[in-house]
Amino acid sequence: MIENFRANRHLILAEGIVFLILGALAIALPAVFTTAVTLLFGIILLIAGVFVAVRIANMRSYSGKWADWLFAIALLATGILLIISPEKGALTLTAMLIAFFTVGGVAKVLVSLFTRDLPNWGWILVSGLISLALAAVIISGWPGTALWSLGLLLGVNLFVTGFALTTVALSLKKIEQR
Repeated sequence: MIENFRANRHLILAEGIVFLILGALAIALPAVFTTAVTLLFGIILLIAGVFVAVRIANMRSYSGKWADWLFAIALLATGILLIISPEKGALTLTAMLIAFFTVGGVAKVLVSLFTRDLPNWGWILVSGLISLALAAVIISGWPGTALWSLGLLLGVNLFVTGFALTTVALSLKKIEQR
């Protein structure tokens, strides 16, 4: 496995650098990236809705076809709404993110309490507390935080991923030189 990674270390390094650049841009311009994420999500839902509608339109009658049409309409309507009003879409997506961080944070804290016998169980607790802190930060500035939080969190994720990939690629070079 390490040979495969070593042989492709230049690609891994390039990928890491691209992620670092995208992450830095998202951190520097979080509102732009929040809008971009919202628009992209809307476009994806719109395309999915079109494909579902085309499939249904080309199929003969079957029981439950009306449920498929409801699904297609929901995809199309949500996609259109996100594209027409990305600011409102960002509010909705950020509200879902708050719910995810809150529920996930509480769950991780509880899991950590039940797994105290495991080595390093405290990291699960830390992860849960960080999730709860992120939810609290977003809630504390609501609704203004919806304009930047998705982009910022995406940027942090991209940057950390880029850092990890770059670090791996550079360490592979050091292994090669031995």
